[in-house]
Amino acid sequence: MRVVDHVRDAAGREGVGLAFKGAPKGYAWGFDSSGLVHRGTTDAALMEVGVTGKTGEVSVGSS
Repeated sequence: MRVVDHVRDAAGREGVGLAFKGAPKGYAWGFDSSGLVHRGTTDAALMEVGVTGKTGEVSVGSS
């Protein structure tokens, strides 16, 4: 694993990334540079996070 600067998630947000040995070229997990909040990957973006009580439920309040 290695740290990569200036990684962009699929939504275009820039931050710091983690690239893993054996992963496709250019693929990394992306994190906000200041708070290290996980934002997604270079091919997917986490826009909202929520909690439910059961599998398959959609959360009412997302943060």
